[in-house]
Amino acid sequence: MSEEPTRTEGSSPAWAGEKARQLILRAKRATRPKFPAEEKIRIVLEGVRAEESVAGLCRRQGIRPTIYYKWLKDFREAGKNRLRGDTQREASSEEVQQAVEWTGMEQMPVEDRTRLVSDNGSGYLARAFEDYLGILAIWHIRCSPHHAQTTGKIERFHETLTVRMNLLVYTIPDNLRAAMAEFIEFYNHRRYHVGIGNVTPADVYPGRREEILRRREEQKQRTVLRRIEYNLGPRQTQTTGELGPETVA
Repeated sequence: MSEEPTRTEGSSPAWAGEKARQLILRAKRATRPKFPAEEKIRIVLEGVRAEESVAGLCRRQGIRPTIYYKWLKDFREAGKNRLRGDTQREASSEEVQQAVEWTGMEQMPVEDRTRLVSDNGSGYLARAFEDYLGILAIWHIRCSPHHAQTTGKIERFHETLTVRMNLLVYTIPDNLRAAMAEFIEFYNHRRYHVGIGNVTPADVYPGRREEILRRREEQKQRTVLRRIEYNLGPRQTQTTGELGPETVA
């Protein structure tokens, strides 16, 4: 009996075809044109102007339509992020300006002005925002990444405000703003905070906290002395029996 010749993997027609396809794909990737960012933007803008069909533009540039639409999506997302960042920077500057006007900080000496503590959001990292703080002579402190304790007080206030606002459903934005303003006034001027000695933030900011605590301690000492004098002094008790009330020394 004669034995059939054994075929190796390299001699298989299927294996040879797969090897050829892989070589063709590698050649296409190596010879594929690489477009810098400026060139991609130019191609996308040509497609947006619609002076030529997308298919014709892709044939002329030597790219697939799927690549063009991916560039177009990235271009739109980048524009949204830039617009969102500009809006955040404008909002941050407006908030700081409102705080400066409310506190009268511009009338204070530069060495006595407060510091701005914030996280690392895009609105606070912008050069325009830093220049704005430089004009106001306000020192900007950014918290360390992944260290939420730095801004823990304001984050806790946001949580308290959110819980209070969620008690009711506000269908009109003006009503919600009015409720928020009322709670902020209560929080800063009428609500006593245990963490700062049972005084209000409005007492701490202008430096009245120590005077308030001193007066409270004096009042406490006077109350304790009166209580001691009352307990050590002669007392009269009134008892009530069958013959009526009677005072016993």
